[in-house]
Amino acid sequence: MLQSAQPRNLFKGALWTTVSQLVLALLALLIKWGSHAFSTEMLLVVRFFFGTCVLLLIQALRHDLKRLGTRRLGAQFLLAAIWAGALFSFYISLRWVNLMDATLFVCAGSLYTPVFAWLLFKEKEQTTVWLGVAIGLAGVAVILHPGHLNLGWIVLLPMLSGILGCLRGIVNSRLVRTENDTAVTFYSVFFSLLLCAPLLAFSGIDAPNWQQHLFPPRDWAEPMIIYPYVAIAVLALGLLGILQPYFRSLGLRHASASQAAPFLYMCVVFSALLDWFFYGVRPPVASIIGFALVLAGGLVVIMGKRHNA
Repeated sequence: MLQSAQPRNLFKGALWTTVSQLVLALLALLIKWGSHAFSTEMLLVVRFFFGTCVLLLIQALRHDLKRLGTRRLGAQFLLAAIWAGALFSFYISLRWVNLMDATLFVCAGSLYTPVFAWLLFKEKEQTTVWLGVAIGLAGVAVILHPGHLNLGWIVLLPMLSGILGCLRGIVNSRLVRTENDTAVTFYSVFFSLLLCAPLLAFSGIDAPNWQQHLFPPRDWAEPMIIYPYVAIAVLALGLLGILQPYFRSLGLRHASASQAAPFLYMCVVFSALLDWFFYGVRPPVASIIGFALVLAGGLVVIMGKRHNA
């Protein structure tokens, strides 16, 4: 069950982290689409339920359920609790904030990754890591024009999600040193399901805005049968909910949380493109400059690592 630590490969860490951010942007698009018709609790439970079932099915078909074993149940639960809190804050914010702005605030939380890593575990990073994170954050600052500050207290939700997300990255990066990626992914979705299910049971299943947003006012389960695209969206939500943390764990196996931090900003790039394509929100020139800085931050980390090697 336990596995020896693998040698780090920053290129693979950057690649898998970037892929995880693409999946995250697609997830945010699905969540925003359904946030006006379903409660946040229901969206989370759907994601975690289907994620848990699909992952169990995959391991059963591979006759490899023993891979889901773990000796660090407490750490797995802590990781899931942090993740559920981050997603809950992020999903609520998507009701009012567009994809690009929400991911901007979330990614800004990556600035605290080296700080938390040093405070909690006394981890020291190379100067190039701090420089890469700073350049990436500068790109976010360029994109974040003053008009975004008019969102009021809603801004606190994606900011909280970003801080919890960076804490999850640190815990995850240490957990994957001794636990396999499949087990980390499974317990993240399973424990998150256990945490969110009571919230759904307390709030109830309600979709008051179907007529205005998605569906005619029918029984809550009927649209999932009558409208095939709804069933497809639900399945996609569960599948992407598995892939995102899995790719994130793969990235953290090859790079530390601080080294991977600049590549988390790629979610902003993908979200801006999705905003443009689906909602017609075209990024201004400042956004394009910001994107360039985000990419430059990641390249600084890679080039600095190669130079030191």
